[in-house]
Amino acid sequence: MSAGRPSESDPRRAAPGRYTLRAADAADAGDVSALVHAAYAHYVPRIGGLPGPMQEDYAEVIAARAVTVAERDAAIAGVLVLGEDEQGFAVENLAVHPGHQRQGLGSRLLEQAESEALARGFDSLHLYTHRLMSENRALYSRRGYVEYEPRAHRHAALVYMRKSLRKGPAGETQAPPA
Repeated sequence: MSAGRPSESDPRRAAPGRYTLRAADAADAGDVSALVHAAYAHYVPRIGGLPGPMQEDYAEVIAARAVTVAERDAAIAGVLVLGEDEQGFAVENLAVHPGHQRQGLGSRLLEQAESEALARGFDSLHLYTHRLMSENRALYSRRGYVEYEPRAHRHAALVYMRKSLRKGPAGETQAPPA
């Protein structure tokens, strides 16, 4: 059994129709790349080129970064790539296969990212998306991410978003500082 992959008898194994999250391993690179290409393909004509995630070498990404895959029925349905940079803790990529979109998997992967950020001692999480990827922007906004303009990264085609993970007095998430 590879690290992080549940066995048939493992209680973490998802029931049919449910997703199991696990750390990606080297053997997943081809499937992750195929999923990313399927998830982003409809954006190519809209933005006039390949989105950054479609240009990544996923063998290298899995070897160098924290990558989580979501599986259902032994197939990879989603991927989450996390990292740290000068802005803090980042969602570098979140992709859900088109056949699994609109089932809550993107939100579940964002919840995983937020939990990981907190576990690593961060009180916020940031990401960016292309300004024409309106579906992504809407998902992130619904999940409490707000747009901001980072000083170090000014790229007209990108929208930068951040979510504060600090809890207020009644348990609600506080808005990030302006």
